[in-house]
Amino acid sequence: MIKDAVKPGVTAKEIYEELVSRGYQGSFSLVSHYIADIRKQKRKGHVNKLYLTRKKLHRWLWQSYLDLKKRSKWIFLDRLCHQYPDLQQLYEHVQTFQAMIRHRLFHYLPTWLSHAEQSSFREMRRFAKRIRADYEAIHNALKYEWNNGVLEGQINRLKAIKRIMYGRANFDLIEKRVLYQGV
Repeated sequence: MIKDAVKPGVTAKEIYEELVSRGYQGSFSLVSHYIADIRKQKRKGHVNKLYLTRKKLHRWLWQSYLDLKKRSKWIFLDRLCHQYPDLQQLYEHVQTFQAMIRHRLFHYLPTWLSHAEQSSFREMRRFAKRIRADYEAIHNALKYEWNNGVLEGQINRLKAIKRIMYGRANFDLIEKRVLYQGV
């Protein structure tokens, strides 16, 4: 509605007054900024186009179709994937990787890696190369339920205590603080 009202010669105040008469309760500055953005887009020739920020695209690529809350989002993503086949390929790589991690499908890892290494996206090829470099660890992380999270947490806690106590206490006090968890 506002986009139709933004015409040469019509001020932001006039549009705001019209909105208030129709029940709008927001501030004038919000309307003014929105109108300024519309006019800026019109000057650049971007009238009535849908925009997708990089951050939003990343978020959509990581969400499955079922997780996209609004129907319009997955229709838009589907249209984007149709228009750009490389994006469709990237979406499939990301979704397959997520399913592999979520369901611990370690036997799909070699197949996924070979497909990812042939991707048209440089970042995907680099990601696959790094996984290939640490293949055994990633394969075992998918295969086994064990992890070293508890150990890493304790190491992190110990380093934090060391940083806090640096130069302020001798070894005996640091030892007591670590052993008795008196942080």
